Amino acid sequence: MQLFSAIFSFVIAAVGFHYAVYSSAALRLGEIENAAINRRRIFLRRFSGMMLIATGACLFLLFSSLQQEWSPILIGLLLIATMLLMFGAGYLALVDLRMTNQLRRTMRDKSSGLGNDREKD
Repeated sequence: MQLFSAIFSFVIAAVGFHYAVYSSAALRLGEIENAAINRRRIFLRRFSGMMLIATGACLFLLFSSLQQEWSPILIGLLLIATMLLMFGAGYLALVDLRMTNQLRRTMRDKSSGLGNDREKD
């Protein structure tokens, strides 16, 4: 069980590290997206990645605390911290998804607007 919890925590932290450092999808959107919105998107993705790294660390500590029978207060604090980090990363992902939907809507409106102008000419 201890090996499984360590591997699980490491995988979550590794995903967060990759998301925060190596993800270039937001940079590629900079070509078609407003610069200020793109900077916000990059910041949100990096911050979300850092939250996932912290989630992995908290999960590892939480699993260790349950196996080694640490203080119940400490276990409760670790559980609360883990849940807050998970919900925070999920919320930031939803904000990013909303920004992506707004970008898609804007791009669709631009392309349909161009088609209507061509029909009028």
